[in-house]
Amino acid sequence: MDRNLMGNINPKSLKPATQAEIEAETEEKFPDAAGLKYHPGVVKAWARWTEVTTTALADSYGVTSVTDNGTGATTVNLSITLSSSNACAVYSHSAASQAGRVSAIGTTSVSTNHGTTGVTTTDASICSLVVMGDI
Repeated sequence: MDRNLMGNINPKSLKPATQAEIEAETEEKFPDAAGLKYHPGVVKAWARWTEVTTTALADSYGVTSVTDNGTGATTVNLSITLSSSNACAVYSHSAASQAGRVSAIGTTSVSTNHGTTGVTTTDASICSLVVMGDI
């Protein structure tokens, strides 16, 4: 990397970091817009959907569709492929008095459900999911 006499980096000498350099957070390497998705701290996919009447996406990134698996249960289908199922997925919903959980994480989908013993499970009007992991 070229530097001027003041020690500043010459912008013309910058080359986009490789996937390995981004994942390793290599010093003085910079991701371009296309490579940013490889950084370990960047969200890989997110979705907001409703389960009421018809399970349907309201908005998403990195998600192709949602599948209704019954009352309070949904599979979120990813448009990206995670390198393993050791990803982090965070799920929330608006169904009152019901615990929500991620029930399965695969490389191309995440399954969620909610319900509480002794409480009738209902579909939620707002469901949200964020997925982070290596791609």
